[in-house]
Amino acid sequence: MHLEYGFVFDLEQEKLFRENKEIALSANAKKLLALLCSQANSSVLNEQIQQHIWSEMKNSATLRTQIHRVRTHLGEDIIHNVNGVGYMVKTI
Repeated sequence: MHLEYGFVFDLEQEKLFRENKEIALSANAKKLLALLCSQANSSVLNEQIQQHIWSEMKNSATLRTQIHRVRTHLGEDIIHNVNGVGYMVKTI
């Protein structure tokens, strides 16, 4: 799946690439991107993301921290905030 800024996410293997080079991701980052990519171009609810990653509800600050870590690690903002709803990634 081709994402913005030249990123490619392989849903089957849960791997992220840029310029044909794999980008190392934490287990939670892989889960997050897999969920968002499986519903690309659509918003995913905060609650859905929390349950998918942690199997239990965490506070919203925990989710925001995880999103921030992934954004910082990638150096590009491929995860978009859908205000008051959740997050999404966009395909090209």
